[in-house]
Amino acid sequence: MLNASPKRIKEIELLDAMCGTGKSYNLFKFIASNPHECFLYVTPMLSEVSSRPAEELAKFGESGVEFHEPTGAGFRTKGDHLLHLLESRQNVICTHALFQGMGKAGQDSVWRYGYIIIVDEELGMIEPLESSILADGDKKLLFKESVITTEADGKVVWCDDAWGVTGSAFSAVRKLAEDGGLYTNKGGTFFNTQIPVELIQSAKRVIVATYLFEGSVLQAFLKVKGIGQKPFTFDGMELRDERLLKKALYERIEFYDAEGPTEKLHRALKMPVDDLRQKYSSSMFSTSWYGSAQSGAITKLGNHIRGVARSMAVNAEDLIYTLPSAIAGKAGDRWIKNRPKVIKVKSFSPERCYLHKGSRATNDYAGKTAAIHAYNRYPHPAIKTYLQENGGIVSDDNFALAEMIQWFFRTAIRIPNGPKVKLHIVSPRMDKLFKSWLQS
Repeated sequence: MLNASPKRIKEIELLDAMCGTGKSYNLFKFIASNPHECFLYVTPMLSEVSSRPAEELAKFGESGVEFHEPTGAGFRTKGDHLLHLLESRQNVICTHALFQGMGKAGQDSVWRYGYIIIVDEELGMIEPLESSILADGDKKLLFKESVITTEADGKVVWCDDAWGVTGSAFSAVRKLAEDGGLYTNKGGTFFNTQIPVELIQSAKRVIVATYLFEGSVLQAFLKVKGIGQKPFTFDGMELRDERLLKKALYERIEFYDAEGPTEKLHRALKMPVDDLRQKYSSSMFSTSWYGSAQSGAITKLGNHIRGVARSMAVNAEDLIYTLPSAIAGKAGDRWIKNRPKVIKVKSFSPERCYLHKGSRATNDYAGKTAAIHAYNRYPHPAIKTYLQENGGIVSDDNFALAEMIQWFFRTAIRIPNGPKVKLHIVSPRMDKLFKSWLQS
């Protein structure tokens, strides 16, 4: 276990409940019941920031609680506006990204005024270092030349001022190291970046609302940093029964197993197809599979998605599907059609139907009534290796299942008593995980 500040909190409070059980309702009920407290509400999506608090708080009458959004108006940056709001002891709602970049000044304000931080959905505290910042060969070079060393917890220390000067090839990685946010595994092969754990330890209380927290990356990260968890509860909390929700969910999903087309696809891709209900590949349609797949395999997959969508009798406006963003042709906010191995799905183009595999906490796709999941998910090895070497436990299956549930719940399935939703899962592993969870 790695050291954590003795003056900071040692536990987060966990609201671990399935989508649809009423997590948000209960969180805002708790907020409305405690108008004397200062709250910092952190949500993944920018679209949720402006409207969510007023809509939710209105359900509980005149609580007198009002949230403010950092917009940057009148300030140099949104971060500066956030600091101003915290110093003014206002209730604040912001995105994960803005919160993660809050810095020491924000932490000091949170600590000084005793803020309660509420994190809606799992917060990314650890991420793999992009190869564009530091290539594998350069890692070896920096170690060989003693430009960097590592501490016991894997933190990377920059040792040579002659390297990484402003504007040079290593300036970005030097800044990460000098800011204290760069770490590596014991072999020095996988680098990761970390948000300072003091970001959450500075609060009076931290409440995390998520699902399938056990074995998650966040749980493993907090364990490595010496932070545990306990259940969040308060007088008047009222969550819906998960068993009844699953039963209703099962009745609303139309599974398109498409056994003929799926078996044809698997044979074309040289997947094992003997008794697919019992035997399933652990690597097909994973990130590594997509990375090594030939363009012909991507073409076959695109044809398969189109065939299933047509058998569902849906239009592009009804459908979402997911696979790696690079295969979809997505680069940040841009679409790149001419890149090698970009999937083509006639009548169901990625521009109209693609939804990122990690989408959470948005209602923007609640009108979608069909979904095709084509991504066999695993935690990134740079993250999993580091955490497990330092005593954290990451579950491959829980990671994949939690992410897929969140993705699927962006569709009309999230609407109580809404329409049926058609679902096809391309990966046998992901199909087995989802159906086993649903029937458990």
